[in-house]
Amino acid sequence: MEIGFCGPGLMGAPMIRHLLSAGHAVQVWNRTRAKADALVTDGATVASTPAELASRAEAIFLCVLDAAAVEEVVFGTNGVVQGVSESNGASPVRWIVDHGSIPPSATRVFARRAAEAGIGWIDAPVSGGVAGAIAGTLAVMAGGDAADVEAVTPVIGAYAARVTHMGAAGAGQTTKLCNQAIVTSTVAAIADRRSAPDASARRRLGRLGAAADFRAAHDASGRAAHRRIEYVPEGRRHDCSRCIRNRHSNAAFRHSAAAIAAGCSHGAGGCRSIRFHRRVAHAA
Repeated sequence: MEIGFCGPGLMGAPMIRHLLSAGHAVQVWNRTRAKADALVTDGATVASTPAELASRAEAIFLCVLDAAAVEEVVFGTNGVVQGVSESNGASPVRWIVDHGSIPPSATRVFARRAAEAGIGWIDAPVSGGVAGAIAGTLAVMAGGDAADVEAVTPVIGAYAARVTHMGAAGAGQTTKLCNQAIVTSTVAAIADRRSAPDASARRRLGRLGAAADFRAAHDASGRAAHRRIEYVPEGRRHDCSRCIRNRHSNAAFRHSAAAIAAGCSHGAGGCRSIRFHRRVAHAA
């Protein structure tokens, strides 16, 4: 399949390499062109704008920072939809697959706008982190029309071990919020095991991560077992903050007593879960 890919960052670059290895033709765009150019030796070609991708790609994949970036890349000046419009019906674009983590409400709006341009939207946030992207073992939570999800699943399979259709547009993002709520609270509990009264108690808490089907929890439990205290790079704390903001933007989470947002204090220390992440480095 001819694929366009926007966002060859820490996650996107290994995903693109897997797509190329699987035999797909991939054209890449990135705001910082050097990151796209770095993939030419792997077999990718480079586009000057997202609109240019629309002249060749049947599916366009996004792995960008947030909802504002998604909107700009797809609907902004020189965006994907502009490229489709300017093709006068000649563009082959059929699907947009968004691998970022953005609010479900924004996803539903984007899906409606894409549908007006004749494009199917699949929200497909991932779990597994950079290590999972490199290994090709990501878990994907997909939202969108069942036929659209089915059509792109073999392509996503180049870098994902599991693709699960969760429901209509926005359902993938909602599932990711649930996933992040569980991961954040689990890692926080594992981090706090350092204050457990004895080694036996610390081992029991460690099993929480080992038993969970989350790489972040499993890896954090291993670090905590050896009392490795590491500080998280600023970008990781920003990732955590973004997930918390996404939960607050979703009414179901905002009014839920189970939401991790209940553990958020916006004082000098910021979110408690971020403080826990400083104590045991984020594994994603």
